[in-house]
Amino acid sequence: RYLNQMGCAANFAFANRALIQLTVEKILKKYGINSEIIYDVGHNLLTIENRNNMTVAVHRKGASKALTMGHPDLKGYYEKIGQPIPIGGSMGTASYLLLAKETEKSNYSCPHGSGRVLSRNEAKRRFSNDDVKNSMTNILLFCKSENGAIEEHPEVYKDIDLVADAACELNLTEKIVRLVPIGVIKG
Repeated sequence: RYLNQMGCAANFAFANRALIQLTVEKILKKYGINSEIIYDVGHNLLTIENRNNMTVAVHRKGASKALTMGHPDLKGYYEKIGQPIPIGGSMGTASYLLLAKETEKSNYSCPHGSGRVLSRNEAKRRFSNDDVKNSMTNILLFCKSENGAIEEHPEVYKDIDLVADAACELNLTEKIVRLVPIGVIKG
């Protein structure tokens, strides 16, 4: 039952990301810009996988699946280079697109993002809306709820550059591109 419910949640998340992509694609097309999904990968999932001819359950909490070049689950272009993995920073800091390298040693996993250092409640105690606005210099922020933005203040998260560097130093991944936000939509 748990796996079925998690599967439903994963499918909902995938459909949500696909709708966001289609919306962005439509908007960009109006300006003569074509775009396409490079890769889609979920995180914080339990998956049933094969390891050494055994069926195992792998729960990646705070991690994404990261398949290396030649992995039998990869097809086409990615079979030749490995799986691209987006890892997010905070709404006010960079994110990265990484490429899986030697993830066999980490159960084909790598970080999915910077990770929280403060709980949502602690963030609400420590930061104000002005703090959020001051931390988002040159970044457009659209947020339904003031508390929602406070909960995601950039200082609530670890330094994404250090997280990406650590994954690269361990040879789990290599950096493809560092992305900085120009706008954030927070529901």
